[in-house]
Order: sequence, then C-alpha cells, then structure tokens
Amino acid sequence: MATTSDIVIRLDEIEQLFNAPAVNPYSDKSVNVYGESALTRASRRLLAQPGRGANDARLVIKLPPNKITPGLQQATVEAVRRYTDARIEDNELSMRLSRRLGLVGLLLAILVSLAAIGIFTLLLAGPFAGASEVVRGWLLAFVGILSWVALWDPLSKLLFEWVGPWLHNGILRRIQAMPIVIEPQGE
Repeated sequence: MATTSDIVIRLDEIEQLFNAPAVNPYSDKSVNVYGESALTRASRRLLAQPGRGANDARLVIKLPPNKITPGLQQATVEAVRRYTDARIEDNELSMRLSRRLGLVGLLLAILVSLAAIGIFTLLLAGPFAGASEVVRGWLLAFVGILSWVALWDPLSKLLFEWVGPWLHNGILRRIQAMPIVIEPQGE
C-alpha cells in the first residue's frame, strides 16, 4: 500500500515508464493525459517539489493485474538503473559541452570586444578626434552595447546552462535510491 511520501505512477503498460504514450486527455492516467513517459513526469514532480520523495519514499508503479508478471519488479529495477545511469551520463556530457562552448564563445567575445575597443580608440584618435562629446558618447555606448551582446550568451552558458542538467541528475540519483514496488491497480 502506498504512503503519502511515495511517488505513485499509474500505467497501462510497463513500457510507459520509459516511453511516452500518445496524448489522451480522456484518460484518467496522467502519463496518457500529458503524453510523456512516467519517469519524465515523476522527475518533473520531484524537481518541482524538492522535499517530496525524501528518504522513505518509494516509487510505486500501479499496473493492471494482468500486466504484472513474475520477475517484472526485478527487471524494472534493473531497467530503471540502466535508464537513470544513461540519463545521468547524458546530462554530464551536456554540462561539459555547455562549459566548453561557453569558454570558446567567451574567448571569441573577448576578442570581438577588444577589437571593438581598438577600433573605437583608433576612431577617436583619427577621424573623430575633433568630434563633440555627444558623438564620442554615442560611439562609447555602441562599443559597450556590442561588447555586452557579444559576452551575454557565452556567460549565460557558463553561469546558468549547467543548472538544469545538474538538478536533473540529483533527481535521477534520488530515483535510483528509491525502492521500486509494482502493485496491481485498484488497491
């Protein structure tokens, strides 16, 4: 019997744990209504409610009685382990790629910014040497905005893009640690 801290998932087929069914708003099962896999849905719920699924929680999978076979629970535990391991590895690759792209982008942005500053300095020493303070101010503002725009995306990748996959890995590790129980629907 499920407790209040358990994550309860009602499915038509065990495959819906990993594979998204077709969207069906007429169904009484959330995986069918949303059209996403049960583990994706459970991960999102756990991510949105950090205290949920703590310590004593179990992952309770409710299936029609005729879909429960001998050995299904052990096979499901192993499949969840393989799936979460693969997703964790994929998230770690995404984080590394994001950092790498962010660093390369940051280096390019710094080069663009330095080039813009160099051109600005040459313009002020040459054709705009006698320009008014307003024109010089506009040129300075243009260089500042150009530098800011060039730096924005690489800095965003470095500072923020890793957070989503990192949080998801924490949820996947919590799911790995949860006992998995398969129960017939209707209990």
